[in-house]
Amino acid sequence: FQHRFTLECFPAHYKVMLDKLNEQRQLDQFTDITLIVDGHQFRAHKAVLAACTLLHAPCGLSCSILPLCAL
Repeated sequence: FQHRFTLECFPAHYKVMLDKLNEQRQLDQFTDITLIVDGHQFRAHKAVLAACTLLHAPCGLSCSILPLCAL
């Protein structure tokens, strides 16, 4: 018997994971990029930005190489 784990098995898992990532961002833990928007700096996780292509696309290749990204 093989069980497949699906989102239905852990309905709140996505929220727990996003909350933990946000907590790490707020504590500047594991952040690896700084986004600059209108002179304001925001620390972020590249992996989270990469998962959201709408935010990652404007930076192009530079976001994957440089720790700063001006938007």
